[in-house]
Amino acid sequence: MENKEVIVNMDKSKLKKRMMQFALIGLVSLGAIVFLLSGSTIYIFYLIMSMLIFAVSVFITFKMMFDVFSSKEKMGLKVNEKGVLFLGTSAGKKAGKVLWKDIKSISNQTFYNVEGYVLDLRNPEKYIQPDKKSSILTNGIFVSNSDLEISHNDLKKLLNDYYQEFGGVE
Repeated sequence: MENKEVIVNMDKSKLKKRMMQFALIGLVSLGAIVFLLSGSTIYIFYLIMSMLIFAVSVFITFKMMFDVFSSKEKMGLKVNEKGVLFLGTSAGKKAGKVLWKDIKSISNQTFYNVEGYVLDLRNPEKYIQPDKKSSILTNGIFVSNSDLEISHNDLKKLLNDYYQEFGGVE
């Protein structure tokens, strides 16, 4: 491989679409709150659930707005001869850079209707904090193109090419 390092940026248009979906959920739940409060009989359970959905959607929308508009860090995936760093999920951020020698296999999987690749680790304990339980132990690290400026097939080729060339090398 000529270029030993590939950086794939986050795709802000994909993040904006998802942010708009959460904003829409917030508006619908706000409408449900107004509807429930305007009636002659107030159903407490539905009111509380609507308020909870509204609060969560507002929180997620503002967090995503902060991430999309104020973040100077645009990198979402960095692949080089030493390993892979994926910043698209919380598990990827917590794990940090995963060395190729620590990856046992790369498999194609779908989680929550998002197709991606799971980096199955030889020693997952090395990539988590000792006092924390993590899905990395059982599931590995999920890498997808859902927030990246790369197609699914290009991501597959990128990961497989680097894994074939540098996997197991110390």
